[in-house]
Amino acid sequence: MNLFSKDGHLTQEALQTLVVGELDEFHRLKVAEHLSHCDRCIEQYTELLSESVCVEPPQDMVAPVMEKIYYRRRKWAMKRYLQAAAAVVFALCLWSGGVFGPVVASGPAHKPHGKDMNDVLWEISEEMGSVLSRFSADLSSSMKKADQPKLSRHHIEGEKEKQS
Repeated sequence: MNLFSKDGHLTQEALQTLVVGELDEFHRLKVAEHLSHCDRCIEQYTELLSESVCVEPPQDMVAPVMEKIYYRRRKWAMKRYLQAAAAVVFALCLWSGGVFGPVVASGPAHKPHGKDMNDVLWEISEEMGSVLSRFSADLSSSMKKADQPKLSRHHIEGEKEKQS
C-alpha cells in the first residue's frame, strides 16, 4: 500500500486505513509524524473522523449509570445540607453558651431601639427557628426532587420499545 501521493500528502487509502485502525505500528508512526506538520492532511483526517459513526451504549447500561449519577447527586446534596445544619447548630451552641459576649446587658446604653437585650435575643431565636424550618422544608423538597430520576431520550425510547 502506498501511504503518500506524489505531492507528499497522505493518500485517501492511507487515511481510511488509519481511521479503521488497520495500519501496522511502523506505518502508523510515519503517518502520525506527517500529520504533526501537515495541515491539509490533518483537515482530511478530521473530516473522516467526524463522518465515522460513534457507537451507542446498549440500553441496559443507561439505567445503572443514571442511577449512579442520581445517587451521587443526592449524596452530595445531603452532605452539603448536613454541613450547613451542623454549622448552624454549632454557632447556636456557642452563642447560647455565652462565647460571643454577655447574654444580658445592664444599663440603658445597651438597649437598642428601647428594647431589652432579652427581647432582642428572643426575636433573633424566633427568626432562627423560622430559618431552620424553611431550611428543613427546602432540604426535604430537594431530596424528593433528587429521588425522581430524569429520564433521557434514549431511556424513554428504550422503555417504549420494551412495551411494544
